Amino acid sequence: MELTQLMQFKEIAETGNMTKSADLLYVSQPALSRAIKNLELELGVSLFDRVNRSLILTESGRIVLKYVNRIADELIEMRNAVEKSERSKYAKKIRFCSSASSALRHYTLLFAMHRPDIELTSEVQYQDRIEKALLNNLVDVAISMESISHPELSCTQVEEDSLMLIVPEEHPLAFKTVLELKDLDNTDILRLIDDHYSYLNEYLTSLLKRKGVKPSFIIQYDEKLYHFLASTSNYTCFTSTFGISNITIGENRTVLKFSDEEANVPQYVVYLKKKYQYLFPFIEWLDSYCERLTVS
Repeated sequence: MELTQLMQFKEIAETGNMTKSADLLYVSQPALSRAIKNLELELGVSLFDRVNRSLILTESGRIVLKYVNRIADELIEMRNAVEKSERSKYAKKIRFCSSASSALRHYTLLFAMHRPDIELTSEVQYQDRIEKALLNNLVDVAISMESISHPELSCTQVEEDSLMLIVPEEHPLAFKTVLELKDLDNTDILRLIDDHYSYLNEYLTSLLKRKGVKPSFIIQYDEKLYHFLASTSNYTCFTSTFGISNITIGENRTVLKFSDEEANVPQYVVYLKKKYQYLFPFIEWLDSYCERLTVS
C-alpha cells in the first residue's frame, strides 16, 4: 500500500468519476484503475460500486476514506510544522549598513516592501569600517561601494549607481549630446557639505581631482536651503541613480548622465557566509532582483 494509491482513492471518492479523477491527477485512466484494483486486492474488500456511470463508495470504502482523510490532514499539519520550523531559522530582524545613504535607502525600501514582516535597521558606515562591522557581527548586510575580499565574507556586485548632473533646461550643458566630467571645468555647481559622511561625496572629490577637473562649487551647509536652490536656481548640482528618487528636481530642469566609465559606482552586497540560512529571505529576494535587472 502506497501513499499515492491512498490519495488517488481519495480523489475518486470525491469526484465519483474515474475519467475526471485521471485528468485531475495527470495519470491515464487504465493506470488509475489498476492502482485502485491493487488497493482493493491488498485490503481484501471492494471500495466502489458502479451506479449509473458513477462510482459510489461501499461501506468498506467509506471506512477507508475516513482514515485516508486523517492521513491527508496529518500530512498538511506535518508540512506546516516543517515550514514553520524552517522559517524560525530565518531572520526576523536584519541590520543593514552602507557607505552611501542613497543606496541604503534604495535596497532597504525595496526589500521592506517585499518582506514587511522582517524588521530592518540601517546605518551609514565609513567604507573602510564595513568589513570589520560585518566580521564583528555589528551588522548583517552591507551595501558596499568597493569590493571586499575576505574568506568569511560573500561579496557580490549587484549593479551600479551612476553619477548624474541636474541642469536647467537653458543651461549650456543641457544641449550637449554627450556629457563628460571634463565639461564641468569652471562650471558653477551647487554642492551640499554637512556633518554626514558620504562616500559618493568623497568619491566625487577624488574623481574630479584625478581627472584634473575644477568646477566652481557653490557650497551650501544647510540641507533645506540646498534642496530649495537645487530645484529653483540656475545652478547645476550632482545626483545619482539612487539619489534622484529622494529629491525634487524642479520644473524646467533636466538630468544628464556622464559618459565617463568612472562615473558609474559599483554596488556590492556583502554578508557573512555562515549567515546564509539566517539571511535567506533577503538573499532570495536579492536573486530575484538581480534577475529582473538582467531582463531589463
